[in-house]
Amino acid sequence: KYEYRVPLQRLLDPAGNKYKKELIDIAKKLKIKFIDGTKFIDTNSNSKDFAPNGGHLSIEGYKKMSENIVRELNLK
Repeated sequence: KYEYRVPLQRLLDPAGNKYKKELIDIAKKLKIKFIDGTKFIDTNSNSKDFAPNGGHLSIEGYKKMSENIVRELNLK
């Protein structure tokens, strides 16, 4: 079991600290590996990792996310 965090919460909690901490705590309790998307997704407001409208990732962002999930799970 794994949990990964897409840094979408930047809109509500710009630092993402509260949301991230809650997810880490839940993952630990459930013995789930936590993969932090903020380590490889650029969270700057003009980032190409996010879609132009809204808080979703762009095609490039989803590609980065999937590549890093695969690497974290040692699937390659």
